[in-house]
Amino acid sequence: MPGPTSSEGQVLAYDDAGDRDPRGQTTPKRLLVIDDQIQICIVIARVAATLGLDTRTIQDPLKATEAYIDFAPDVVMLDMVMPEKDGVDVLHEMLLVGLPTKFILMSGYGVSYMHMARAAAAFHGVEQPAILSKPFRQVVLADLLRTTMSMDPGPST
Repeated sequence: MPGPTSSEGQVLAYDDAGDRDPRGQTTPKRLLVIDDQIQICIVIARVAATLGLDTRTIQDPLKATEAYIDFAPDVVMLDMVMPEKDGVDVLHEMLLVGLPTKFILMSGYGVSYMHMARAAAAFHGVEQPAILSKPFRQVVLADLLRTTMSMDPGPST
């Protein structure tokens, strides 16, 4: 069950899944999820909450870059196929901002968008994004988030 949620859909969960601030207090790692399918966002937010991540979800790709700048996430999960603006365009805009962020690309429509997005990342000289094919199992998502966030592995299943 996810932690409390703000009116913007941000799951507020605090745990040892983050870094320490100058006072020694834990600041949770941040995850931004961009997907036009609300059910995908809900599932990801619930899994992220169990990992203690501070999560924000966005369903409108036209608002994604603004949310990215405002939230400054550690990791972005980005759907590649969305109406009005595809994930490759959103990724390119975010990479131009220059925030130190890791990316997880999601799609249920094959690999062509993934190849274009990876080429955009290579062009910008950033770490190659991880890939998550839809549909996905929650345990696979949790493992990918732990790895991408460089968190300790959870109990083996």
